[in-house]
Amino acid sequence: RPRVRAPRTSYWGGRDLGAARLELRAPTARTGAHFGWSLAVAAGTVAIGAPYEDADEVADSGAVYVYRFTGRVAGPPQRITQNTPGVPGSGEAGDLFGWSVALGRLGGAPGQIDLAVGAPFEDQEEGGLPDTGAITVVYDVSLRPWSFQGVGWNLGAVTREVAAHAGDHLGHSLAYGEHDGVGHLAAGAPYADVDGVRDAGAVLLFQAAGPGPRFVRLLREGAVAGAGDRFGFSLAFAGPFLVAGSPGSGLPGAPESGAAHVMALAGPPERRTLTERDPRPYDHFGWSVSGTPDGRLLVGAPDRGVTGAVTVAAAGPAGPGAPSEVSWGAQAARTTTSGGFRELLPPKEGPTGEEALDFGAAVAG
Repeated sequence: RPRVRAPRTSYWGGRDLGAARLELRAPTARTGAHFGWSLAVAAGTVAIGAPYEDADEVADSGAVYVYRFTGRVAGPPQRITQNTPGVPGSGEAGDLFGWSVALGRLGGAPGQIDLAVGAPFEDQEEGGLPDTGAITVVYDVSLRPWSFQGVGWNLGAVTREVAAHAGDHLGHSLAYGEHDGVGHLAAGAPYADVDGVRDAGAVLLFQAAGPGPRFVRLLREGAVAGAGDRFGFSLAFAGPFLVAGSPGSGLPGAPESGAAHVMALAGPPERRTLTERDPRPYDHFGWSVSGTPDGRLLVGAPDRGVTGAVTVAAAGPAGPGAPSEVSWGAQAARTTTSGGFRELLPPKEGPTGEEALDFGAAVAG
């Protein structure tokens, strides 16, 4: 299981990213908790995952902290674990609850924010399958400070289209989006074996309906699926489209160059597959994906070259398009444009200007 240092999270309010920074910390510092591993923001609410926290003295069971903002002032965080009253399930060693988080309106009180949490290493008791994963929805997290209501699923409880196997990792990725006023939740199981193809990956799509989310369909890579593609490794919504990364997919001569799949939420089935204009072996394009308010996609390829890269393209069916201006931090990013795609590269830094930065390991728009 990957482990990285993620001890804190920063949150910026307002339009000006150069304004004073607000830093959020866990109320109690816990060694190796990786507070800030995952992050979601919606309507003045911030959810932060700490999946390696030894919550309730259970090793690596995980926790999520929810902050409610009034203007730029954060209230005291609510700490949510699988042992919190009203939260489905119970924390077990190695569940990594909080690996992924999403915020949205999924069936709680009207107009209130609900929390979705992934625990991709939770075991499925039925059949004794380790690390099949699970997702949990906790309702009204900004209203209920001490007790909650919620619902949770593992893969076998949601669908029989794909048989649950050890190591499916449902909940590795989560994304929330709205289309025509209806909320949608997507949950990735990137190591699911689909149609006999090992680790091809699958995505579960839910729709907010009545008292809670309703499962609507299973998404898979389809006829092009290959072993180790990991479809659903990353997820994002961009207007009426769902985007799923499959960083393990490859092309002839370029294994694991990666891809991103753009799928329409409504209307006739429609799907586009984006790849790099010049795919290279092990770029892992699709490791991260994000949509932007103006209808563009950001797709990360953290192993492209020695620094990594991010590609910008249009989400809609008119074909990929490039923005007129892009920037990274306070410095202009280096960019290259080819065939309508625009590729962002990090500013040259370090002694050689070619440092292993994993640029594109995470993106947001």
